[in-house]
Amino acid sequence: MSNFILGAGINGLLCGYLLKDFKIIGYSKQAQEATNFPLGPRFLHFSVELKALLKELKLPTDIKVIKVGYYYKGALHDDCPEDLRQQYFNKTRGKFKPFGSSMSANKNKINVFSNTSPKKLYNKLYKIVKSKIIEERVTDINRNEKLLFTSNYNEFKYNKLISTIPAPAFYYVCKQPLIASTFKANPKHFYLIDKFINLGSYEYVYFPEADNKIDRVSVHNDKLVAESSKKLNDETNFKIYLRLKINNLQIANNINVVSNDIKFIGRYACWNHSKKINEVLNDIKNLCNWLRRSISWIS
Repeated sequence: MSNFILGAGINGLLCGYLLKDFKIIGYSKQAQEATNFPLGPRFLHFSVELKALLKELKLPTDIKVIKVGYYYKGALHDDCPEDLRQQYFNKTRGKFKPFGSSMSANKNKINVFSNTSPKKLYNKLYKIVKSKIIEERVTDINRNEKLLFTSNYNEFKYNKLISTIPAPAFYYVCKQPLIASTFKANPKHFYLIDKFINLGSYEYVYFPEADNKIDRVSVHNDKLVAESSKKLNDETNFKIYLRLKINNLQIANNINVVSNDIKFIGRYACWNHSKKINEVLNDIKNLCNWLRRSISWIS
């Protein structure tokens, strides 16, 4: 009987690194962090806990301040009125009341790690924990018998189980489709396009107005990455070089996922849009009581 982590994305690797006696089940190549398509702004937000971890991993811990902009009424602004935040939330998630964390929580400046991206952290963690990754997909979970069944027809008996996979996927493999259907998410489209707007000193810019099909843009070399909840037609005022659609990427309804026998770690596992990596570290630290042990990686 062993301890297992479901999912080999960045949250699964973090759990695998910090919880030494847990094995990971999942396909690392399917993780979002592993894609070569530029997915817009990808920063690690500063926290004391994350800085301590990066230092332990011998990754750079330099800090920089990035600027976030808001484009409306034909100009760039440092902040966004509440009515436009509501428009943005409605066009991206089909709801009128925004999450507090939506649109970067309406912040204009954010402290981030300047030389360590989520992808760099992911690659570093993968090198360290790859020997404990079981490259299979869990197809069925028997929670009464504490059994995992995989796509390779293997069976694993577990003692403790942590899920970092999306909540609806977890409940589908638990054969609870009605619960799985309560989690709502929308697709997101990414486009590599001409630099049709000068972002100036802003790292990325939101487009909150309802009649603007673009949701957010960020700089990528001499081009822009545009994100949209809608499919952009070719009849645009800029050239589209690359396209990518990711289904079920935008969480539309925050739900508090709680279980006595299984712990959930990460934004999609907890179905909470506000979860960032520094919060995931705190969540792992809070597993101490459940695991009845101490974690020494943080003072």
